[in-house]
Amino acid sequence: MKLKKPFLFFLMTVILLGTFLRLCHLRKNVTFNWDQERTATLILEAMEERKLVLIGPRIGPGKLFLGPLYYYLVAPFLILTGFNPIGLYYSSALIGIATGILVYLIAREIFNEKIGLISSGLYFLSPLMVFFDRIPWNVNFLITSFLLIIYGLFRLFSQKKPKLTDYLILGLGFGLGYQAHFSSILFLPFLPFLFFRLLILKKIKEALNLGLTFLLILIFLLPLLIFDLRHDFFNLKMLVEFFQTNSQSLAMFSFPQRLAKNVFTSLNLVGGLLVNASFSWMNLFLGAVFLFYLFKKSILFFLFYFLPILFLSFYKGETPEYYFFWQIPVIIFFLAKFLVETARVFPGYKRKMLVAGLLIIMFWRSASLAAKHRINSLFYKQKVTEKILEESRGNEFKVSYIMEKGEDVGFNYFFVLNKKKPVAEAKLEFFISFPYDANKGFEPIGAFGLKEKKSNE
Repeated sequence: MKLKKPFLFFLMTVILLGTFLRLCHLRKNVTFNWDQERTATLILEAMEERKLVLIGPRIGPGKLFLGPLYYYLVAPFLILTGFNPIGLYYSSALIGIATGILVYLIAREIFNEKIGLISSGLYFLSPLMVFFDRIPWNVNFLITSFLLIIYGLFRLFSQKKPKLTDYLILGLGFGLGYQAHFSSILFLPFLPFLFFRLLILKKIKEALNLGLTFLLILIFLLPLLIFDLRHDFFNLKMLVEFFQTNSQSLAMFSFPQRLAKNVFTSLNLVGGLLVNASFSWMNLFLGAVFLFYLFKKSILFFLFYFLPILFLSFYKGETPEYYFFWQIPVIIFFLAKFLVETARVFPGYKRKMLVAGLLIIMFWRSASLAAKHRINSLFYKQKVTEKILEESRGNEFKVSYIMEKGEDVGFNYFFVLNKKKPVAEAKLEFFISFPYDANKGFEPIGAFGLKEKKSNE
């Protein structure tokens, strides 16, 4: 369908602005932490040793692993940048841009053109989405997977005769989800529900076609299955152990308390998407209004939004904000629908000013976050290691970190990349201090302090 010129201009503008927000000041704004160092190191070692990777990142609350798809998706970006970690950040930005375009396409088909356009604007300019799209990790394509699950379920529920591609889209969504984050398991009940619904409606052919969905999911899980066959079913055992023992960090809370906590975190996402504000009563109010609006407009989407919260409350571990990313497509779609319906009350020019004003505020908030230079950024860590390599003049050296635990990650990757790893027995020693304290007389390298010490031995 050909877009009208004003609509095309709006779409191209938000895509360009969203791309700018995801790419500007990357080196000095983003951190290079444990997840990113692990990914870069694993890909570097796999390329040097020419080996296939069958498992992905280990999930935080358990000992089991996700699939390796994320590594294969980001490896080309790392290779093209000479294994400079900035390639990982380019990959996450591109995944975010592709997801924003998918938001537009799916919202346009499920609702209409205007809602599709506003949805794309909300995603591309959202401070929360800009922030997460600048972090390279396996969660990057979690929202993409939920978009495909929503679209696949919509097609299967709304079409009298669903196409085979609809089943494949649903399988692609679930397959991507299981590679991205274990929270995708929350949506497993939707598949048997759909299967039995088709049987009850006597749509035997459609129920059998659902086998294509399961087949595609199986293909996505194939590397993990091969790994388990070669390692005495390690992941399967850890999965059973995970559901038996669970995490105990929130075990002191009852199920209703965990449910209330998860609901509050979920409602807070609404305000977070618009202004990325910290947890506040205003966010909760906006979330509560949104949830009431969603319930009135669509029971199906309301169930898709709420039931996984209920399932997740059986889990006794911590549930960070990104555990609720399945809700983001639903929130964006119905926020856009609310804006379109509300704007009809106002005259033509005021209607456009209302939507434009909100998007401008979101862009300003996103730009202010993206423009900040972080004192522990990728840029400064790389500069410190380059300085050490230069000052060592080819001699063996060791490095000591004067900083809180967890802040010292990222440096070692650059030593490995340059094939000059620190040696514990070296006489030449460098100290890296963070944050830099000028009173200690360290030479400042960016935001860090660096001091060389020669042993008397």
